[in-house]
Amino acid sequence: MAGHFSALTTRGLTLLALVAGALAYQGFREPASFETLAEAGRPRYHLEGAHWRRYGDTGEPVFEATADSIDYFDDASMELSGIDLVTRGARGGWQLNAARGRVAAGERRLLLEPQVDIHGDPKQQPGTEIHTPTLWVDWSRRTLSTTDAVVALAPGRSLEAVGMRADWSGQRVDFLQRVEVRHDPRP
Repeated sequence: MAGHFSALTTRGLTLLALVAGALAYQGFREPASFETLAEAGRPRYHLEGAHWRRYGDTGEPVFEATADSIDYFDDASMELSGIDLVTRGARGGWQLNAARGRVAAGERRLLLEPQVDIHGDPKQQPGTEIHTPTLWVDWSRRTLSTTDAVVALAPGRSLEAVGMRADWSGQRVDFLQRVEVRHDPRP
């Protein structure tokens, strides 16, 4: 009986050693949750209450943004929510607000959506507002643009158009197609 017990103990210990070895080996591998995250397209980083400042090649501020959250992915793409962004040009800028934004992998521009509110510099363009469903913020070219419908409001007038292109400093806006301007005659 002692020999039988000894054979069972040896087999049991061998089995335990194999299980322990397998568990130890798995401990050296990257956790499965990271692989699952990458396959599922989940972010690598999630930031809340983020403040994002971008600088140009010579160190000048290009834009400053706050976001309720930023999800950053392995391919360097980003998804943002609750965005307030201010462009910083040589002679002014724009204030932009949107519910969401996306930067695709390899892009040097941000797509704001689903409703973007654009305000001009209060000193240069008091009361100027522009609204559009989507807006490209291109920090390398320092332009704002859309091919969607645009509504612009200013004291005493309003404008509807399709498409818009604006410089970074808030000095120039070009409305591209089907531009209709209405003036509010005041007595």
